[in-house]
Amino acid sequence: DRLNVGAAERVLPRQSDSQSLPEGDVFEALVLCNFISLSSVVMRRSTFLELGGFDTLYRPGYWEDTDLSYRAWKRGWKVIYEPRSIIYHKVGATLNKMHGPLKMERLIRRNEVLFAVKNCGDLKFLLMYLSLLPWRLVRSLLAGNLPLAYGICAASVKIPLALFRRFGPKHGGQRSDLSFLKKISDEASTDKSAYQRER
Repeated sequence: DRLNVGAAERVLPRQSDSQSLPEGDVFEALVLCNFISLSSVVMRRSTFLELGGFDTLYRPGYWEDTDLSYRAWKRGWKVIYEPRSIIYHKVGATLNKMHGPLKMERLIRRNEVLFAVKNCGDLKFLLMYLSLLPWRLVRSLLAGNLPLAYGICAASVKIPLALFRRFGPKHGGQRSDLSFLKKISDEASTDKSAYQRER
């Protein structure tokens, strides 16, 4: 088992993550995680290169770190949160300054779509996801969610490249999503129970 050790930032969890994390802002032990932020990763150069580096599909940024972590998991490696490391990072400082918050949000939504097309699920999931994109576009427009609508439109021109990356030459093994996500979930549940017992 290869080991990718990553440091997670010492910040409060995002709202969507808060139900799965123990109270407070950090774990106190090594914990498996589904991805790590680029701003706080430690990885051997050889590991980075063996994974194929960052995918240019996501340029100028956002989701390339999730994609890299995902490829590591699919290869059978681990992504681990190391609580002793301390990282100071101002989220979005560079791209926000270059593009502004609205364009940055659009970029995040575009790359979210591209990540799902490139990586997630089996063929049945992919076909369902792609068939529902027009519905998501209309729904986001009706709801006034313009960043998501723009993201879907901007992603549509890159979907052929995302599909090529999905079905083309691979960088390593192809563990199923469900197998490694279950492993993360099972270990997180165990770690969370142990953490709560210690408190």
